[in-house]
Amino acid sequence: MLSRWGFTGLWLIGLWERSPASQRIKQISGNPDAFSSAYSLYDYVIANDLGGDEALANLKERCRQRGIRLASDMVPNHTGIYSRWTVEHPDWFVQLDYPPYPAYSFNGPDLSFSSEVSLNIEDGYWTKTDAAVVFKHYDHRDGRTRYIYHGNDGTSTPWNDTAQLNYLLPQVREAVIQTILHVARQFPIIRFDAAMTLAKKHYQRLWYPQPGHGSGVPSRSEHGMSREEFDAAFPVEFWREVVDRVAAEAPGTLLLAEAFWLMEAISSVLWACTGSTTAPL
Repeated sequence: MLSRWGFTGLWLIGLWERSPASQRIKQISGNPDAFSSAYSLYDYVIANDLGGDEALANLKERCRQRGIRLASDMVPNHTGIYSRWTVEHPDWFVQLDYPPYPAYSFNGPDLSFSSEVSLNIEDGYWTKTDAAVVFKHYDHRDGRTRYIYHGNDGTSTPWNDTAQLNYLLPQVREAVIQTILHVARQFPIIRFDAAMTLAKKHYQRLWYPQPGHGSGVPSRSEHGMSREEFDAAFPVEFWREVVDRVAAEAPGTLLLAEAFWLMEAISSVLWACTGSTTAPL
């Protein structure tokens, strides 16, 4: 039916293994029937409850026979609050060794599903008295406590079921590019969620603002950097790196970007630079 209507692409949302902590947060908050958010991810593997890789292969073949390409979401700026990376690589996230506000407390339920770490949202989330910007990450392996920032685009309250990746770290940028390539090998079309938040000028504005400039995310002004310091740590536009790597290692992939803040041209730039022979959907 879809092919007869002229559709050539099918955008699938919620394919990846979601963070179970997202569901637990929603249920504790009074919604017992809630599911985890499709944008709070545990890992980039096809969810078991959807049938895993076997089910995807079946769908891809049926779509191929009908001339339909599959598209997938990819969330580059954060993971779920409980994710493979918050357990295995807690140093990869924007964080502090102390709470950004002295009044913060973290006495609520442990949202971790691993014995290796404990994860606690700030109590103001549960009482609806504060839109806290960090959660507490306690590592049982070495006894270290971190306060990791939730994902945040600076336009609303933090996304309390997510953890913000630190793009000043080259190993983070490389790990995300490897994840994008992993997705590209499975899907010929990728749609990037909130892609503009990783443009250098906006990433600095949100997380490492220049001295004298207001921060996009509360409490980040005191962690600002000069433009020269920021450029030294984050020298190349991330999307430039992505375009070059995908063009070389997964040619023909169609990359699309969700973008606002007058940065809608990002999507066209991604499409134009990836060697795709099909126009954006």
